[in-house]
Amino acid sequence: MKRKVDATFYSDPSHGWYAVDVDEVKAYGLVEKISAFSYHDPEDGLVFLEEDCDATLFERAVRARGDLLIIHETPPSAGDSFVTRMNRYSAQVVLGTATY
Repeated sequence: MKRKVDATFYSDPSHGWYAVDVDEVKAYGLVEKISAFSYHDPEDGLVFLEEDCDATLFERAVRARGDLLIIHETPPSAGDSFVTRMNRYSAQVVLGTATY
């Protein structure tokens, strides 16, 4: 049976991101494959996957398992998106192995 995976698409005039639960990134084995062009909101447990590389990587992983990716689009931001004010994605932070 196909598993349904939800993503919310956010964009501004220069970029776009799929917001997905960090557990989904883990479930598809992508934690260490996501680039620093993506963002992470640890409070909400979301990863904002940059549309050009990381979102495509995620899409391919979902489809490779025969799962269904459901994308919910939001209206584009007129200026810089709130996403760009978050911390850059770090596999070490997601895995809890970051040292400061």
